Amino acid sequence: MRQKNLPLRRKRPGGLCGMPMKKRILCLLSVAAVAAGCTEKGMFDNIHVRPNTTLPVGNVVASDSSLFELADIQKNMQVGPDGVLTFVDSTDLTLSGPEVGTSLVEVPAQKFDLYKDLTSWSGAGGFIDLPTGQVAETFTLTGLDGATVDTVVFSEGSFTVSVGGLDAVPGYDRSELRIVVPNLLKDEQPVTLTAGEPLALGPDYMLVLDAGNRMSVRFEGRVPSMTALDGEVNIDGGEIDYIAGFFGRKEISRVSRLIEAGDLAEFSQNAEYVRFDRPEIVFYLKNEYNAPMMADIESLRIDDTPIELKPGLEGQLILVAPQAVTRIVINNDKTRSGTGLTDALTKEFSRLAVDVNTLLNPTAADLGDPSYAAPDHNSTSVRDTLGGAFLIALPLDGVLDGVAFDQEMEVDLKDMNKEDIDYEELTLTLSGTNGLPLGLSIEVSVREPGSGVSVPLFDEPVEFPSSENNLKPDDPAFRPGVVDGKNLISRSLSPDKIDLLLGADKLFLRLTATTMGAAERKAAKIYSPSELDLRIVAGARLDYTINPK
Repeated sequence: MRQKNLPLRRKRPGGLCGMPMKKRILCLLSVAAVAAGCTEKGMFDNIHVRPNTTLPVGNVVASDSSLFELADIQKNMQVGPDGVLTFVDSTDLTLSGPEVGTSLVEVPAQKFDLYKDLTSWSGAGGFIDLPTGQVAETFTLTGLDGATVDTVVFSEGSFTVSVGGLDAVPGYDRSELRIVVPNLLKDEQPVTLTAGEPLALGPDYMLVLDAGNRMSVRFEGRVPSMTALDGEVNIDGGEIDYIAGFFGRKEISRVSRLIEAGDLAEFSQNAEYVRFDRPEIVFYLKNEYNAPMMADIESLRIDDTPIELKPGLEGQLILVAPQAVTRIVINNDKTRSGTGLTDALTKEFSRLAVDVNTLLNPTAADLGDPSYAAPDHNSTSVRDTLGGAFLIALPLDGVLDGVAFDQEMEVDLKDMNKEDIDYEELTLTLSGTNGLPLGLSIEVSVREPGSGVSVPLFDEPVEFPSSENNLKPDDPAFRPGVVDGKNLISRSLSPDKIDLLLGADKLFLRLTATTMGAAERKAAKIYSPSELDLRIVAGARLDYTINPK
């Protein structure tokens, strides 16, 4: 918003009326001084002078954005793709990730009892030589909650195979028993362990399971004579860096989010009537998992009013594709009534709440879509999330009736000092153009010296007309509202108000706006960029006497 003491786009007229106010008064005083000199020579005596003059007060050029800045909602205003000014507010909507919901799949610590009968193999000299590839044991991972896993990379953890009876045997070192784990790879080669010595896992190691979540351990080399290999296999995986397989269908989170309307609520609640014809509630969801998700909007509420959405993918359900960004818009068409959002977004609107249940690997039956083909393989890394944003977008397309802007426009009056001259009459005149489809009721006031109390200069606010039609300002057929010589808005000031005005530093304008057609509840669109250009001029009659006797 630009505010200056002189109109920004006005050519200054010639002659006395074209001068700044102080220079104009000085000119008049010069005339008075000359006249006084002539009086000394006997030419004039006790002459009463009451000339007229025009005093520019100020010019205010307010864009649509600066106008709504007066309501403290400019930080939330955006321009929609159709050029309509739109209020937008949002909040985070993370449906799965660290500390949100459950993991898609977990591999808990595994402990297997090992008992492999060796009675089929004979030895000599107190030792048994195990034939390569013939002594092995298979284990099935447990606790996977129905998931089928084929690949796991641990960021930390350990893998240990313990075998009893290998220590304190003369002439034997337990490293002579080679424990090969075909499913545990490093550099794509099976890892060989020493009994009882933990192997520290990390990103360099990959556990590749056989079908059915199974893995095997193979024993080769020499062992002391014994009837069986008796011990344990322990996998303490810790954090998972990467995992692949099919994780199954399951609920992974229930999340609630709330958007407080804040300054918009204050702006709309003081109005006579408000209606938003094209409201949108938008879900942005970024799925980093290689797994499909279904977000079920279990509850959507505007204040205490539940919004009834259409069932399935037409309203209530959102299918979030693997490793993709999904944008879903909930508008009136997705409500059962067809006007559900508009009906609930009254001028009392103050908050928007949503509850979302998220399902991993939804089925065609879950989605109500027989044509949906669900994938049979998933994968995820430790950094993956299902995150995004939940927002409300309210294009200013509808009805605003009597919305008041909290903050005032200010016009600097420092050049309007009364000095030693009285104004017998003073009239304020408003003119300009309005490119907004908003009729403006303008209260003009000053502050009372000392107390700072606001004092209106007029008995009633002045009415500044809206644009004549509701087209985009760059449309050749667009016609702004114009106040000029044909329909100037003029108000005379009482003597006490003249004194207040001339002693004030600033003039204050408080606006109340109403969209065109609001009385008939007809919708109007507020396009951006639009502009209000308001000019204020004072018409004054000076009153003084030359050489009073």
